[in-house]
Amino acid sequence: MNPKAIRIEAAYPAIRATSESFKHGNRIGLFAVEYCGEPPIPLQIGGNFLNNEPLTFDRTQWNAAKTLHWSEKAYDFYAFYSYQTLNSVDAQLFEIAHD
Repeated sequence: MNPKAIRIEAAYPAIRATSESFKHGNRIGLFAVEYCGEPPIPLQIGGNFLNNEPLTFDRTQWNAAKTLHWSEKAYDFYAFYSYQTLNSVDAQLFEIAHD
């Protein structure tokens, strides 16, 4: 295991894709913005440390298509389910389950 690789964990019940858990092949989008104190740097569609990097669930962990590495800086992370190409970080359609 690469000690500089970024590893992301997201699990039910904190986040859910089905009524029980994420399923094999589910994808999330990941952004990372450099942390420079308060107020935080706003998330933007591009120009962040990570920009909508797709991660795919393999039943045990989230995997990126390429290895994501830490730098010496601190970051705020933003993730969303389900992965999609974005035109804005401020206006996204979503549904809330009625149960």
